[in-house]
Amino acid sequence: MSESGHVRKSATAVEMSAPERGKLTVKRRVKKVKPSPRRIKIEDVPLKQIFEFGRVRGWIRLERMPVIKSVKAKRRSREAFTRDQMAKLLTESIEHWKRGHSIQIRYYRGLLALYIKFIYFTGVRPGEETADIQWRDLTVETDFEGTEQRIVRINARKEGKSEASKRSVVPRKILWPFLDQWRRGTAFNKGEDYIFCHEDGTPIKSFAGSFRTLLSELRKRDPELWEGAYSLYCTRHSYATHMLQRGKADAWQIARNMGHTDIEMIRTHYGQDKPIDHGKDLSD
Repeated sequence: MSESGHVRKSATAVEMSAPERGKLTVKRRVKKVKPSPRRIKIEDVPLKQIFEFGRVRGWIRLERMPVIKSVKAKRRSREAFTRDQMAKLLTESIEHWKRGHSIQIRYYRGLLALYIKFIYFTGVRPGEETADIQWRDLTVETDFEGTEQRIVRINARKEGKSEASKRSVVPRKILWPFLDQWRRGTAFNKGEDYIFCHEDGTPIKSFAGSFRTLLSELRKRDPELWEGAYSLYCTRHSYATHMLQRGKADAWQIARNMGHTDIEMIRTHYGQDKPIDHGKDLSD
């Protein structure tokens, strides 16, 4: 009990926060969220550095330093579309484009359809690796046999990017006719024009909202097939999974094309292929 005679709430009671918005005070419960293993691991780093700093200065003896063990995160595969889902997504994106009732809506829906194909046939990261791609980044390089290959340069003009991120991506050949067709039909077709741009030529940073709209239409027709927390990033995951299932490129080649420095990410997160998916190769 406090000096004023009021009973204080216990420390275990649910706390309330009351931020003020203008003249209104909005009260809401403080969310009690269990930190993820990744968050704990991040916060362990400065904690270890603090104890090491104290040991170097002689403020704490080595035998008194606590052992800080990070919690290991559970490995889990990242969500990918099935081949059936991907086929329906690609088809519906075209139909969604055709149903646009104005020139502006058809423009953005057409770009969305192209964008989905671009992610699925290259495996690049949506948003961060696509916003700054210009037509001049679609170029030709020569492989070790002297054969010319059409490639897409990713992060070509971004400073501070690693060599893995700043790379030449080899898309699947099926992508090129769609890119060439769009370039012929758009006013923004010069070398320094952005491929995915607004009507004023400025780059589009995200297609997340328009992709959710497309998914909601698919869910109305088949709720069971599209049950799950899908996003545009699942298209990148689908690239990795389906490329592994095709078996025409090994995990190391796929990892490099996606911007990874080793195959650990492929093995841990995208390894949804099964032995039966490689039955022809395994049985030969």
